[in-house]
Amino acid sequence: MGLKRGRNQSPNKSLQERNELLERYLEQLIQMSRDGAVTVVEGHKDAEALRRIGVTGAITCIKARRASLPDSINKLANMTSELILLTDFDRRGRELLGKMARNLEQKGKPPNLHFWLKLNGLISNDIKDVEGMVSYLQNMRRQAVGDIQIDSGPTVSL
Repeated sequence: MGLKRGRNQSPNKSLQERNELLERYLEQLIQMSRDGAVTVVEGHKDAEALRRIGVTGAITCIKARRASLPDSINKLANMTSELILLTDFDRRGRELLGKMARNLEQKGKPPNLHFWLKLNGLISNDIKDVEGMVSYLQNMRRQAVGDIQIDSGPTVSL
């Protein structure tokens, strides 16, 4: 599975369009979490970031477990819930994502990579990890508000 560092899906997307896409993906993630999906992240800071964004369902931290990666994958493969893999967007995160996805698929438990692929394509040029999404989202919201142009109507010279 050759996962590459993402580029913005369209370099011409406006800040507002990117913000709207990011918000939509995160809303979908939050809803799937509410519906019972388990989100798999690398560490505790990633889990905390998802909580701050609004993910309320189960989150498991793959690197925070004392078990080996193969043991952790076996435990994940035995879960009945859908698994959403959301590792970091750096080289190590991509490698971990590929390894987990391949192993889970071999065990008959294909994971959901939709959010990782969408977020990677949208924001990986700007942030390298899941924990960075909180400040990135805050900055995007601030910039979007700052970009609003207020039209006060025609100027009349007297």
